[in-house]
Amino acid sequence: LRTSYEDFCLFQVTVGLTDKGVENSDAVLDLVFSFNNIVIDIKDSEIKRIWKDVREMAEMNFRFTPEIPPYSLSTSLSRRIQLYPFSEVISAKKLLQKTPNIEICRHFLNHFGSQNSMIWKIVKSEGAEDLYNNLEKWYNIKYKAMPVEYEKIEKWQEIEFRGKEMHLPLTNEYIPNEFGIKAQNLNADAPTYLNIGMLSPPQLIEGEGFEVEGGQLWHKMDSTFKQPRACINLLMSTPGANDTSAENTTYLNILLAMIQKNLAEITYNASVAGLSWGLSQHSYGVVFSVYGYDQKLEPLLFTVLDHFLNPQKSLTSEDLRRSFTEVKESMVKSLKSFDVARPDDLADYYLSLSLLQGKSTYQARLKAAEESTFESILNAHAMLLEKVHPLCLIHGNIEQSEAQNLYKKVKTTFQEKGIGEMGEDEFPPVLVANLPKGRTVRLRINVENKAEENSAFYAYWQLGKRSEKNAALSMALCALMKEPCFDSLRTKQQLGYIVHSGQKNLGRRGQMRGVSIRVLSKSHSPDEIVKCVDQFLLKFKEILENMREEVFQKHLKSIVDRQLESPKTLGMEFTLLYNEIDSGEYKWDRYVKSAQEVAALTKDEVVSFLCSNLLPSKGTKRMDIHIYGNLHENCQNAWNADENAIDITKDEIEGFREGLDMIETGLVPPVELKKYLKSLNGL
Repeated sequence: LRTSYEDFCLFQVTVGLTDKGVENSDAVLDLVFSFNNIVIDIKDSEIKRIWKDVREMAEMNFRFTPEIPPYSLSTSLSRRIQLYPFSEVISAKKLLQKTPNIEICRHFLNHFGSQNSMIWKIVKSEGAEDLYNNLEKWYNIKYKAMPVEYEKIEKWQEIEFRGKEMHLPLTNEYIPNEFGIKAQNLNADAPTYLNIGMLSPPQLIEGEGFEVEGGQLWHKMDSTFKQPRACINLLMSTPGANDTSAENTTYLNILLAMIQKNLAEITYNASVAGLSWGLSQHSYGVVFSVYGYDQKLEPLLFTVLDHFLNPQKSLTSEDLRRSFTEVKESMVKSLKSFDVARPDDLADYYLSLSLLQGKSTYQARLKAAEESTFESILNAHAMLLEKVHPLCLIHGNIEQSEAQNLYKKVKTTFQEKGIGEMGEDEFPPVLVANLPKGRTVRLRINVENKAEENSAFYAYWQLGKRSEKNAALSMALCALMKEPCFDSLRTKQQLGYIVHSGQKNLGRRGQMRGVSIRVLSKSHSPDEIVKCVDQFLLKFKEILENMREEVFQKHLKSIVDRQLESPKTLGMEFTLLYNEIDSGEYKWDRYVKSAQEVAALTKDEVVSFLCSNLLPSKGTKRMDIHIYGNLHENCQNAWNADENAIDITKDEIEGFREGLDMIETGLVPPVELKKYLKSLNGL
């Protein structure tokens, strides 16, 4: 439903078109209305069958609704109490009656006729602008509107698609029917937190001792939220991640997009039944994620895993080739449109390009995408699967024996595929360039989009690798600076539409700490904005120095409270656990220690941190990025003569990065786990 009110709604079908689809848009509409007619002509028995599935899922989701924040719940109830009988305030629109009212269903379906339809066709119109005789008043977009020919409406009312591919939904095999809470077998008083803010760690089931090269299985039974749900993450590290060339990363992007595209239809029933899955790139390989009702998680995980490991077995060669063509076309279009991104987003991209080892330019990725072939994607896929190191976390309503059986099945699947074990020396480094001390690197770039009138200024200060102390100081500094920065640069000086300040951490799990200020402006050039930012920082130093102690402590308490706040859902707790395992640090008391560090800070320490890291000093490491829109001139003479500045151009980025020292921010999972296990055993 595109629009849904109590007495009015619009139902919308959206179809993304390839170039071939644009050329055959009438045929696409024929397919849409063919299925529409199947729905209109549905039998009473099918309405009852589908109603039963929908009702069961509604009851299931209503029964196991996660905790809702009080503010959101009270707002929702206050609105609903005006619309529904008191006995239905909570359940209205969430629970269905046992059997459908066929007469009402038929009445509703009568509105689905082609005569009630509106059709939008949004395409590039290069060279055909004169055909569009209307002008949209807000964005000056040209368009035309016309009635649909009567002959087409009549055709769509009768059209019928002949083939097995188009049918009503079948019975959903992913709807669970077991909702027992397995944690009832545990000690009911067992806390999720050992202390406030401290996570109770999961148990390492596989990979104990010091034989961890073959993989890791971590498991934790949920005893807090007590819902029949679970979360599973499977990180498949592979030596193929060492190749960070534009070709390899682009091929992997295409491969994952192909698999996601093909799985979307196959796993549709799972998504309807309250399950979700993900397939994403990782510094060390690929992450498979599934979440939802625990009874059906295993079949969903192996559906995703099998399609990744055996795409040619799961789909016909023709289907795979068609997916490749469509994904390649979409990626090429996206990369060709990269230069129309917002200027402050472009600045963020150029920061990453300047500091991250292995980061490819969008031009190199575009070239790789354009030159990719179906065979090159399959070759990249084969190289990716030569060796793996699995790391798996299972958390929720799943017992330890179930977790072990699932993990054993994963490893057996890898062995049957002929995949070898990855050595600890085959994990790729994750390197971040170390900016020179006491210098400001300045990069200036003109936008390539001729219609872009906005400019952007982006300042980044590098603080060094993460430690408990500098993490606490940067957190406190950014919290204290956020409101004064916005008030000064946006509200009072009105420099631009967007003013943002905050932490900017780079590298593996944000190990390289940093702070940034970004401004997007149509009225001020980057050269003007940088002066305002520098003046603000000096003023902010005065604000900090003159801040009353009780106000300073109030800011710190706010940070501490957030650090010690318990996760509100199973998914939030799972994310905290997985991040800790993935980081290789296993600091289950991270947020307790962080809160303690913040609470112990003094105002003098924060002022000193500001002076030594953001204000000009011998230790300051700063990079400024100026993106010039078409209203502002990139004038070389406008730049201040500064012997401490290093001015570079877009073409000099790679050479500049290669001339800097690189800092390793990654931690190799098997190596770090051995250290962790030794520390537990006092070795």
